[in-house]
Amino acid sequence: MEQMSLSYKKGDLFMEVVNPTVFAVGHDEQYIIVKQHPLYIPKLGDPPHSKDFMPQRDITNYYIVPRHQPKPPFWEIVGPLDSAQFVEKHTELSVRARFTTVIETLE
Repeated sequence: MEQMSLSYKKGDLFMEVVNPTVFAVGHDEQYIIVKQHPLYIPKLGDPPHSKDFMPQRDITNYYIVPRHQPKPPFWEIVGPLDSAQFVEKHTELSVRARFTTVIETLE
């Protein structure tokens, strides 16, 4: 479950739009909004650690994804944003979406 992402499906193929770990989403007619804890990616040569590839729950990124996109890979994603930037952009774009689906165990 910690590998949840927002993906685009075309035929049998999936393309990740927002990488794991997505834990909250919402949408309106124009936008999908996403909250994400990025995964901890170890640096090359670092010794293995229990937090490797686990969500960094102390960091929350926000994304605003237009629902009507040009064909991939030309996504027009707004983000990653911090909380203040998200509120500003949410207002600027007149996004009406609210976070309606939250996976509390990943929050």
